[in-house]
Amino acid sequence: MKQELHLFVKEQDKKNHRPLFHYIIEEARKQGIEGASLFRTMECFGRDKKIHEEHLLEISAKHTIMIVAVSEPEKIAALIKELKLLDIKAFYTINNVETGYIS
Repeated sequence: MKQELHLFVKEQDKKNHRPLFHYIIEEARKQGIEGASLFRTMECFGRDKKIHEEHLLEISAKHTIMIVAVSEPEKIAALIKELKLLDIKAFYTINNVETGYIS
């Protein structure tokens, strides 16, 4: 069984002068995660219950980025541990998933 990790970060967050979401994707690759993707949210709310929406003409980067990674449970745990050691701030969820290919 594989695990699916969802990490939620703010688009404007930085780590070492780089967008945090790029930093996390690179770290996931270094940790041997099988695959990861970034998704920009169109509308969401969090702990504050405030609705955050994307507006067509909005220039500021105040949106949430969702990073989805799938791999073995040990690799997901190692990635979370490493992100904590690097003092990364992000909300996350982990789910057990079945994976496969359709061909």
